[in-house]
Amino acid sequence: MNMANRFVIIMVLGFIGIGIVSAQSFGEGLMTNSMAIYEDYGLKYNMENKFYYFSNKTVRYFVDDNIGIMHLNPNGEIHIKVNRDESGNITNIVELTPEEYAIVVDILDEMEMKSIVLNERRIELMETRERLFRNRN
Repeated sequence: MNMANRFVIIMVLGFIGIGIVSAQSFGEGLMTNSMAIYEDYGLKYNMENKFYYFSNKTVRYFVDDNIGIMHLNPNGEIHIKVNRDESGNITNIVELTPEEYAIVVDILDEMEMKSIVLNERRIELMETRERLFRNRN
């Protein structure tokens, strides 16, 4: 691979890295803004460590089915959900029951398995692409 190709690859990877960092920052800003509606019900965001807290515990899993918000922090302690009345107004935020959390765990496990399969497929495709590229040259 000549110097010009290496330079182009390094530049592209740099732009991708900048894009990922910008997207994460932008996404985090949107997330904290959209989660502000829950502050009056006890959900707080700690800017220093970037965790949500509820009842002085780190939130591991948070869900508001009504508007499709879900937050997952593998380092969290508690699992909470939003309850709403018939009009869609928030009534409270409570911890999930063990039964509710068992359902969540099953869904998360299924998502993790799908993610692993997709990642393995991505690696296979990258290897195939590399072989085709080598054969072409």
